[in-house]
Amino acid sequence: MQWSRITRELKEIKQLSDDWDGLGATAPTLNTWQRASQVFNAMRENSASDYGPPTRVVPSPEGTIVFEWQFQSLFISAEVSDDNCIYWMFAADGDRSRHWSQCIPGSDSGVSWETYYTSSTQPSGISFDERNVALV
Repeated sequence: MQWSRITRELKEIKQLSDDWDGLGATAPTLNTWQRASQVFNAMRENSASDYGPPTRVVPSPEGTIVFEWQFQSLFISAEVSDDNCIYWMFAADGDRSRHWSQCIPGSDSGVSWETYYTSSTQPSGISFDERNVALV
């Protein structure tokens, strides 16, 4: 199952240290990894109403963790950082890329990633449902 594979890959990312790519890449901090895990768990728990499991999860050289979805003519990424934000990118064939972020207050606010992920909305012009992701 794809959810299990992504879970394993996310655990492997936790073990990285600086210069993991041999080119000076910064390893994700434990805090970034914990945020990414919370976001991933929220995605998995709500997969029936979203767009399914990510195609892959990868570390970035800047120390963030990126979830990616690849469809026939569509690419989506969600980059989880250490600053309480998810940075989204949406690219469809024949259209310009769209970028937006979802940020929540600090952890002392009582707002959880799970609550935020499931209650936040995408920008206008993009529609997600259980069958597709489309520009509207």
